[in-house]
Amino acid sequence: MASNVTSTKRIDVLIDNVKVGQVVPVNTAGWQNWETKFINNVVIKDSQPKLLKLSFSGTEFNINWIEFISINTSSQNTELNNNIKAWYDSNNRQIQISMNNVMNQATVQVFNTLGQSFYHEKFNGLTNASVSVSNWPTGIYLVSVTNNNQRITTKLIIE
Repeated sequence: MASNVTSTKRIDVLIDNVKVGQVVPVNTAGWQNWETKFINNVVIKDSQPKLLKLSFSGTEFNINWIEFISINTSSQNTELNNNIKAWYDSNNRQIQISMNNVMNQATVQVFNTLGQSFYHEKFNGLTNASVSVSNWPTGIYLVSVTNNNQRITTKLIIE
């Protein structure tokens, strides 16, 4: 989201007309200065079709994109699917990523729960990668790996 003005604005997110979250765009000091926002802890318990509604209040903000991701909620050695694994190596203070297949233009992104990007890197021709987190504060992070048009995201706890 981006905004160049300070005014009252918000986006309410509803699923089947039940409010599940709210995003408040802030003044990012420019129409192309983007800030990532997350709505956490939305649980959809069944696989039935749902009605998603975004209710906009206020004006003068831009939305670049909206993405919905499924997050694995375990916090240690996490197999993201049959081909990708990610885990926190507390001995070396690194996030380890392992793939059964070679990473062809794979992208690894790590965000904290406030949506701040802590890491963004592209890999090519590797099956393993590590991300040093030695200077990062402890907390919960979202690790997103995109490879061959497939995106997998998981939550890791950095201690």
